[in-house]
Amino acid sequence: MDELFSSKLKPHLESLSKLLSTKSTFTGSLLAGDLAIFVIFDLFVGLQGDSLDGFTNLKEFYARVSKNEKVHAVAGRSDLFPYFKRNSDASKVDVPKVLEEQSPKKTKRRKIHTPLLANQSTSLLASNRCSSWWN
Repeated sequence: MDELFSSKLKPHLESLSKLLSTKSTFTGSLLAGDLAIFVIFDLFVGLQGDSLDGFTNLKEFYARVSKNEKVHAVAGRSDLFPYFKRNSDASKVDVPKVLEEQSPKKTKRRKIHTPLLANQSTSLLASNRCSSWWN
């Protein structure tokens, strides 16, 4: 992971920095693509706080999106367990205990029946025909 932050990440951040340039978002307004990039930046910053240093426009983008009311409502939750951790951070958190606390109580599961799509039903018919040939 240290190799990622020391050398492999920089060329990608340089490309994103050029793509963002002086715009406030990558797409012109806050859309799914911007949110996807924000989530990746959030992972980077969570793992290594200085990962966006040297890229002021990317840091500004990250700060701007994180201040968005709807994004902050999700990203600011304290009950979400950080999925990605460095090996050195793993000993600081009791993962099974945290997951147990966050998991909902077990309930009886129901079977959910979904209708077949046209191509699925065709392939099922074909597989039934083929299996009948072998019987």
